[in-house]
This record gives sequence, C-alpha cells and structure tokens, in this order.
Amino acid sequence: MPIAFDPILKNPSVKTRTPCGSGEIDNLAGQFSATIPERLVEFWQTSNGAVLTGHNASILGTSEVTELLSVAGFGEWLLQAGFLPLLYDQESNYLCIALRAPLSPRVIYVLHDDSPKLLYRDADAFFAGCADLLASNSSAGLYFHDSNGDYGPDTARTADDLATANSLMQSKDDWFIPVAIQLLDSTCADEWNELLNGDRFARQDALTRLKSMSSMAAKRILDRDAKEFDAFANDVCNALTVAAMPFERRDTVVKIDRSGMDLNAFFGRRHIDNAIPRLVNWFKDVRDGNTPLDRPGHYMAD
Repeated sequence: MPIAFDPILKNPSVKTRTPCGSGEIDNLAGQFSATIPERLVEFWQTSNGAVLTGHNASILGTSEVTELLSVAGFGEWLLQAGFLPLLYDQESNYLCIALRAPLSPRVIYVLHDDSPKLLYRDADAFFAGCADLLASNSSAGLYFHDSNGDYGPDTARTADDLATANSLMQSKDDWFIPVAIQLLDSTCADEWNELLNGDRFARQDALTRLKSMSSMAAKRILDRDAKEFDAFANDVCNALTVAAMPFERRDTVVKIDRSGMDLNAFFGRRHIDNAIPRLVNWFKDVRDGNTPLDRPGHYMAD
C-alpha cells in the first residue's frame, strides 16, 4: 500500500535528503512532551525534509524544526501551543501539526499577519495536500491561502470537531477562536450566538464562516443576526439624532465628523445597563478628541 508521502518523494522536482536517526526524533518528542505522529516519523526516516522546488516551500527536517524552537518568542510559543512546524512557505508562514489535545492531530496554517487557518485532519492529509501543491502551478503561499483542505464550508464536521470547537471556545484564548469557528457547522446555534455576540473579531470571523455555508440553518442564523443588528443600529442612530449629533450611516459604520465607528465593535455589549446613552457618550468623546476609556462608566467598562 502506497505511503501518503510517496508521490512527494518520487516527484522529480523535489529535492530529498538523507534519512534522520531516531535520536533526533526522540529529542523533538521530548521537547514537546508529546508523541510525534507515526507518518511524520516515517517521512523523516526516509527523507529528513524536502525542498519543493518551483513552489517556494520546504517540508522541514528535524534540524530545521529544532532551530525554529530556539527562536526567542516564536519557539517558546510553538512549544507552549504544542505546534510542530511541518512546512515553511517562504512567506513567513508555517503549516504546523498539533501534538496535543484538543486539536491533535490536525494541521493548521499559522500566518504571520492573519488569523490561523485550519487545513488538514492529520499528517496523511497534509502530505496529500503537498502532493496536490506539486501538481499545481502555484506557490505554496497562494495554494494554502486559497485551499480549504479538509474543512470546506459545507464539509461535514465530526462529533470530535464540535467537541474540540467547544473546548477551544471555553479556553478564552483569542488566538484559537478562528480555529474553533472553522470546526463548527450550521447545527451549532448556541455557539454561533455566543460568537456573534462576542468581540468584533470573533463576530466578523463568525459572519464570514456562516456566509460561506449554503445550508438553510446558516441562512436563518444570519437573518436573525441581521435583524438584531439593524435594530441596534437604528437605536443608536435615533439616540444620536436626539443628542443633536450629525452623523452618516454607511452599512455597519456610523460616521461622525471625520471619525467612522463600526457598530460591530459595540454590538456584543448592547445589553449592558444604559447601553445606548453610554455609547452616545463614547461617540461624543471620539468627536471631541477625548479618550472614551477615560470617562467613568464608559461603554466598555463592565
């Protein structure tokens, strides 16, 4: 039976390397205090890394991973998160395999300037994705940016996917929220409600994911949210009118003088005490060049 990485190593454009010894792998396992996936071990013991010539990418060998783990800040974060780098796309981004629960053994695209992107379910799927990259005319950066991997918008999520999403949401770690969102499906009404009423970044990621789905359940969630948002926006605009504050509303943004404020940033806190008067005061402070956070009892205060 062919091994998942065979098409990669047999591709004439790929520069393979000599195998590594078990000691290097054991050292990495020790640093992570985790077991290295068997398929990755087999790959390293066949070729300790590989250069995907013509696609601006390298599948990392043990020495390269070890070197990354020594980088101040980034290496410490990788170890803490339990993310072992698998591939470098030469654009400062890495595909990493999660070695610890609840994400293990999924593969995540860790981007230096954007939210993380969940791509593959395991190492086998990662190697299959690399084989597909080799069959394309794309650079690794463009290929993985455009790819949905194993997590297309309407691809069924498993019970473990949903449980993992809940675990990540309960961790309250903002970095993992976009990953949790990618693990949810349209049946997760309570989770979507929490995300849509969270901070603006979680809300925007949730809206983007829901809009990518074709199910009627997702459409119903979006329709309900749109009605709630419009009611909130109307309340804000009416209050600004009463306060004699000239404004212009453009979709989700209220513009007062030269300042534009996206109401998505405030929507999740609309149920706090005296929400609308406090938000009007926030807008007044912005208009007048004051710092809204300096006002006692400001909109974000409790």
